[in-house]
Amino acid sequence: MAVTEVRMPRLSESMTEGTVVRWLCASGTDVVVGDEIAEIDTDKAVVGLTAHAAGVLEIVLPEGGSAAVGEVIARLGNGGQGAGAPEGGEPSAPVPAAASPVAPRSEPPAPLSTASALAPAPPPPRHRHVASPLARKRARELGVDLATVSGTGPGGRIVRTDVEAAGAARQEGPHVGSPRQVVPLTRIQQATARRLADAASIPTFSLTADAQAAALTGLRSTLGELAGPVPTVTDLVVGAAARALRDFPRLNASAADGGVVLHPRINIGVAVETTDGLIVPVVSDADLRAPTALASLSRELVDRARRGTATPEDLAGATFTVSNLGMFGVREFQAVIVPPQAAILAVGAIRTVSGAEGAVPTMTLTLSCDHRVVDGAEAARFLAGIVARIERPIELLLPAPPDPQEDSHDPRHRPSDHDVSPDGANP
Repeated sequence: MAVTEVRMPRLSESMTEGTVVRWLCASGTDVVVGDEIAEIDTDKAVVGLTAHAAGVLEIVLPEGGSAAVGEVIARLGNGGQGAGAPEGGEPSAPVPAAASPVAPRSEPPAPLSTASALAPAPPPPRHRHVASPLARKRARELGVDLATVSGTGPGGRIVRTDVEAAGAARQEGPHVGSPRQVVPLTRIQQATARRLADAASIPTFSLTADAQAAALTGLRSTLGELAGPVPTVTDLVVGAAARALRDFPRLNASAADGGVVLHPRINIGVAVETTDGLIVPVVSDADLRAPTALASLSRELVDRARRGTATPEDLAGATFTVSNLGMFGVREFQAVIVPPQAAILAVGAIRTVSGAEGAVPTMTLTLSCDHRVVDGAEAARFLAGIVARIERPIELLLPAPPDPQEDSHDPRHRPSDHDVSPDGANP
C-alpha cells in the first residue's frame, strides 16, 4: 500500500498555519475512510479532519504543535510503511491544501496550549466525558479532571466555564505577594488581537442617531403571528442595514493601496454568544433576503454555532458587521471596525423616550467608519437610510430589487472585487 501524506489544509481565507488540538486516533490505529482523526485549530474555528484514505496512522505533528498550511502532519500507510517515506522515496514538501486527504468539520473556537506547555495526557476514550474542545484544553491547562466536572451546557455538555469553576474551587485564596497568573492567548484571541491592532491604525470616525422602533417591534409582533421563524430585532436591523448598503456601496468596501475595493455581495457578520465564547457567523447576501428568510438563516447559523458544528464558511466573507448589545441594556456604544471592512454598526437597547409625541420606543445606532473609504456626509446619509428603514420597515417585506449586476448601466451597479475606484472618487 502506498503511503498517503496528511497535510495541514487551508481551512479559512486568512489561515497560514494550524495547530493540532487533539488527535482522535493514536499512532498505529487502523484508519478507514470517513474516520475523524484530529481536531485542528485555525484562526477562526476548531475543525475536525476526516480521513479520505485508509491505512495505519503515523502521527508526525504532536498535539499542541503548529504547522504551516501544506506541511505534513501525519501519514497513512500499511503496518510496514507507516514510518517510511511516501512511495518513491522522495522527501516531503509542502503542497497546496487541496492535496490533503481530509475534509473539515468545524467546532467553535478553542484555546490552544503552546508546544512548550505541559505534555498532554493520553486522550481519554471518546464520548467518556461530553466536553467542548475549549473545555478539554482548559482542563489540561488547569489540571482539572473532567470526570469531576458537572456540565451545564446543552445536554449536560461540559463547557469552559464549568472547567474554570472547578479549577477555582480547588485553589486556595490569594496570598499576599503571590505572582500574577499569566494566561496565554489562544490562537483565536491572537488573531483577534492582531485584527484589533490593525484597527488601531484605521482613521475612524463615528456618527450616532436615534431611530423610533415602534414600527419595527410592531412588524416583529405581526410576523410572530404567522407561520415560520420570528425575526429578532437584530435580524430586522441587519435587513435594514443590508438594504441601505445597496445604495451606498462605499460602506460595503475595503481600503486598498491607492483605491477602494467595492465588494459585489453584501455579507453581514453578526456576533453570537455561545457557551464557548463569541463567534461571528456571516449572513450572506443579506440584502436579498426577506425578514423570515433572514431569521431562518440566522437561526441555522446560531444553532450550528451552539452545537459546535459551525463551518469555516459560516465565519468567512463578511463585508460589514452589526453588533447588538441591547440585550444587556447597553444604550449606545462604539464598536471597533473589523479589518478589512470599512464600517460597523453598533445597536443599543430599545428604551422608552418621552417627548411631544408621548412615550416612544427608541433605539440608538452608532456607525463607525474608515475615513480612508468614506467621508462624513456619505456616512450620515447611509445612517439616515438605516434609520428610515427601521422607522418604516415595510420595505423589508418587499421583494429585493433586481441584482444591479444584471445591468451594468444601473447606477447602483456593484463592481466585482477586482474593481477598484480611485482613492477619493465617489462610485
